[in-house]
This record gives sequence, structure tokens and C-alpha cells, in this order.
Amino acid sequence: MATKYKIGSGVRHAREERETPFKAVPVRLRLSPKQRLFITYLGILVASMLILTATSVGRLMQFHQRPVLRGEGLVIGKELLEEPDGRKAYLLRVEVPLEKGRAASDLAAIDEAHWRAFVPGDRVAVFYQISLNGARIRIRECGLVALPAPIR
Repeated sequence: MATKYKIGSGVRHAREERETPFKAVPVRLRLSPKQRLFITYLGILVASMLILTATSVGRLMQFHQRPVLRGEGLVIGKELLEEPDGRKAYLLRVEVPLEKGRAASDLAAIDEAHWRAFVPGDRVAVFYQISLNGARIRIRECGLVALPAPIR
């Protein structure tokens, strides 16, 4: 049944209610502008976190269950990373030729003695994985000696 209100009684709109076995539930929820702004910011934050999580998981999953291939790589550089605790990481940047004349490179960790022996231009045996899109590689294992020059 409709409820009538007098003008100036302070009631702006009648609240519709639906009866349930538990209690009356308001059909329309009224939020203040601050609450709406908070919910909007919260929605934007949650959406951005989902996007960031999806991209980082996507990067991790690029090599998931991809076969490990064996091939030759070319040492194109050497890097030495020093960590704050004093440890050093000896890295070789190895370029591996892919199909269609493309090449991809990745860093391979190696011990200091072998790292010093390698020079850019050396050929090395590698075990690697190719990403799902075929643009990146991940070197799983790197040989410890330079391969001889190819026989012509």
C-alpha cells in the first residue's frame, strides 16, 4: 500500500522494501559521494592489480612445459654482477640462432675460471628453451669450453 508523506516532513523518497524470511532488505542502496569515490578507487586498484598479476604470470608461463633444445650459441658479451653481500655472479650473454634467420640472446651463469677463459666470439654448446611466442630464449645450461671453429 502506498504511503503518503506531508511536504516538509523531511522524508524525500519512500524506501521500497522486499519481505524475506529474515528481515526487510532495502532494494536500493544509497551511498554518499565519499563512499562512491572509495568504491571507484578500490575498483581501479583491484583491476590494475589483476592486470599486473596477469602480465607477470604470463611472463613466467612463457617457458612452462616447453621442450629443452640443444644447440650452439655465440658468446656476445660478459657481465659481472656484484651483490650487496659481496657475492659475484659471472654471466655470459649468449646468442642462439633461431629459425628464419632470427636470433635471441640470454644470460648464462658460469663459474669464474671458465668465465675468464671465454671471449666474445667463442662458440659454446647450450641447452635452451624457446618461449611460446618464439621471440625469447631461456638458457638452461651452458657448456664450459669453447667449441672449435666450424669445419668448412
